Amino acid sequence: WVADITARMADGEEEKLFILDPLGTTENPVSQADLDAKFDDLTCSTLGAEQSARLLAAIKSGDAKLPAADLVALLIR
Repeated sequence: WVADITARMADGEEEKLFILDPLGTTENPVSQADLDAKFDDLTCSTLGAEQSARLLAAIKSGDAKLPAADLVALLIR
C-alpha cells in the first residue's frame, strides 16, 4: 500500500508525501509494544486500564480452552 499524497493549499503551495513502505508492512513491521499501545488506546477509555490489561493478556495467551463466556465477560464493563 504505497502512499503518494499531494496537498494543495488555498495559496497554491503544495506539500508532497511519498511512503513506499507504510507501517505494518513486511518491510516496516509494527512492534508488539506499538500494537499493545494501540490496543490500550482503543480499549482503556471504555473498559478501564485493569480490565483492558486482562483482556489483552487473555487474547495473547492463545488459550484455546478459555471458555468463550470468560472472554466475552472481559468485553463487558
